[in-house]
Amino acid sequence: SVSVDGSGQVFAKAKGYTGVETAIEYDEKKGPQRGGVLNIHAIDGVVYGVGWGRSVCKREGPNHWVPVWNKLPIPKVKSRPGRRDYGFQTIDGFSGSDIYAAGGQGDVWHYDGKAWKQISFPSNMRIYNVCCGGDGFVYIAGHGGEVFRGRGDKWTKICDGIAAYWFKDMVWYQDKVWATNDYGICAFNEKGEHKLDLPDFVRSSTGYMAQGDGVLVIAGMYGASMHDGKEWKSLVDLVALYKKYGREA
Repeated sequence: SVSVDGSGQVFAKAKGYTGVETAIEYDEKKGPQRGGVLNIHAIDGVVYGVGWGRSVCKREGPNHWVPVWNKLPIPKVKSRPGRRDYGFQTIDGFSGSDIYAAGGQGDVWHYDGKAWKQISFPSNMRIYNVCCGGDGFVYIAGHGGEVFRGRGDKWTKICDGIAAYWFKDMVWYQDKVWATNDYGICAFNEKGEHKLDLPDFVRSSTGYMAQGDGVLVIAGMYGASMHDGKEWKSLVDLVALYKKYGREA
């Protein structure tokens, strides 16, 4: 596993290796990062990092990050804060040669392993999440839970306003996209929102999520829970502990 903070400081943990690595170098012309690191995501076992100014980099090994923008243009804006209108907040891919990076106000790009191409996205919404689904389509979500599904330059809105805030995490699990933030959890597919029947301990543990090896894990301020492929299990239920022992618990 790899963790990166906003300044580019890296912590990695793997079999036989654990430690704090050299921070990802910041350089607007040479990289590896040129706009901070807002998000990281593993694609084909390789960790990619993205940030403002359409910054994209990837980790090729311990203490070794390289730029991936490959002539991806830096947005031409009058003020430095204006770069927030032009990605990237999020990245995902089907492979190292089929990657989508997005952010800002409808700023979406596709990478084929050699070059970047700007996507004609049908909305200037603030984008916070992209998820490459197991159905072969890409799901892009913005503030308030507005969700589009598509690929290339063809997109369809499938959800409109299904959340009170933007999602912190969005993953593909059991034939649909799951999304969560501190205020709740929802799911959707090509038909739109999918109604969920969840135990109370799951709904109280929303905030962040991850999936892998057939397991979905959700964790937040009030607990953590997991779905093992068949049923939900509570890992930590702080709400139940508060009720039983009081807030000192």
